Amino acid sequence: LLLLFSGFLLKKSNEDLPIERNEVSQSSLVFTALTEFEFTRSVPVIGKVESFDQAGLSFEQSGVVRGVAIKVGDLVSTGSTLLFLDMENARNQLIEAEANLNSEKIRLEELLAGERPERLAILESAITDAELTLAETERKTDEAIGLARNNFLNTDLRAYLSDPRLRVEEEKVLLAPTISGVYSGEKEGEYRISVFPSLSESGYSFNYIDPNSKRGTGAVSTRIPQRLGRDGLYILFPENFARDIDLEWIIPLPNDRSASYILLKDAYQNAINEKGPRIERAKENLNRLKQELQLLKFGGREEQTDLQKNRVKQAELSVLNANNLLNRRTLTAPFSGKILSVSTRVGETVSPGQVLVNISSEDRMKLVTYVSPEKSRQISIGDKVEIINGRDGEVFAKSSGVNEQTGQVEISIKFTEKNDLMPGEYQKAKILINDFDDTIWLPLSAIRVESTGKYILAMEDEKIIKLSIETGEIEGDRVRVLSGLEGVEMILPDARDIIISEVENELKNERM
Repeated sequence: LLLLFSGFLLKKSNEDLPIERNEVSQSSLVFTALTEFEFTRSVPVIGKVESFDQAGLSFEQSGVVRGVAIKVGDLVSTGSTLLFLDMENARNQLIEAEANLNSEKIRLEELLAGERPERLAILESAITDAELTLAETERKTDEAIGLARNNFLNTDLRAYLSDPRLRVEEEKVLLAPTISGVYSGEKEGEYRISVFPSLSESGYSFNYIDPNSKRGTGAVSTRIPQRLGRDGLYILFPENFARDIDLEWIIPLPNDRSASYILLKDAYQNAINEKGPRIERAKENLNRLKQELQLLKFGGREEQTDLQKNRVKQAELSVLNANNLLNRRTLTAPFSGKILSVSTRVGETVSPGQVLVNISSEDRMKLVTYVSPEKSRQISIGDKVEIINGRDGEVFAKSSGVNEQTGQVEISIKFTEKNDLMPGEYQKAKILINDFDDTIWLPLSAIRVESTGKYILAMEDEKIIKLSIETGEIEGDRVRVLSGLEGVEMILPDARDIIISEVENELKNERM
């Protein structure tokens, strides 16, 4: 009886409440409304601030570094000198080219002004000087090659044990003989030396085989260097030279185990390579003077003038090339910025393309971020970007492929206004998508799934109404809405626990 009486009272109480008791109005709920823009027109990202301009600088040619004008952390302006190579040869070529140009211009002026009688004598004297120059060039280049070869063959001469089976400990105990003198032989190779007992003062003698396979012998001495044949080398044995041990010493010519081997080899090869071009230039100058003398004696005036004009043009081109060659031996800053690294020093030989200086701009920054391939398809170059702290930006680059390691796509954003951000900072941003389709993305929490279909809750005339929608694929915690949101401005972000009254259902039916 008590249970029946309680049920009667509860039913009576409910019948006395107005029908609007389950109605949900804007004033009776606390919620955050969602706009269409927030879920369809932006991609939130976190990016790293980097310099817009950054470059690794190198020379176009090899050479020895003669000057380093900067250090890490320096601020430099556009065109500032950073490094420079040895310029002696390049400067000499420029001086030679300028002198030749000046000579050709004078000759052209003389032809245009009329031939002078003394010109023949001057030209003949110039030919004699050119012949002497050619001979001197041949002599000097041969001397340079000989000096470079001598350095290559005789620097750091040493004797090494030839038997690779000897342990390192044993080799340290066995002091090597000292090699002195200057090798003057024509053939490169090695000496091979072995010791044997004899009636000499030391009780031992040595056999040797030179690079020409010639054999010889000598007495082992620990006080006076002994000759190794007739090619200029001497050998002096240490006090504790190896006795009663069957071993052999070798003397490599050149010493390819030396730390300076590569540098000396390059210098020798450069001396050989420079001989041909230098002699060729001297010959060309001599032949040019001879041709000019022939034209002066037998050629026509107009023909000589035209030929001389061409020579002036060629000489001007030579000056330009020599000047460019000289300029390329100086490394300058391509833009104003900060020096990040310097990987060379004075006296070091560098190669073409070897990165020596890294520089980064200080006044132009960009924001680099990474997004999934799906999100990257929504982003286009030119899309506006809202950056935290009120800064604006714009997408200016998008990687054409996916990074194999991270599976992400790189997006670069440039700042559209000057700022005080520093490289290395991380900033939050929102990429505003301009060119997207008409579908809408909403969080899953905003979708009501009922037996009759899928719905969202929207605001209309200070009431929350239920609208039928059609959805597509789900991505993470959001879903694509294909239709049903035409004209909707305000949407509840969480519609799963809201109770809709019969009045609101009627509003929905009238709307539909």
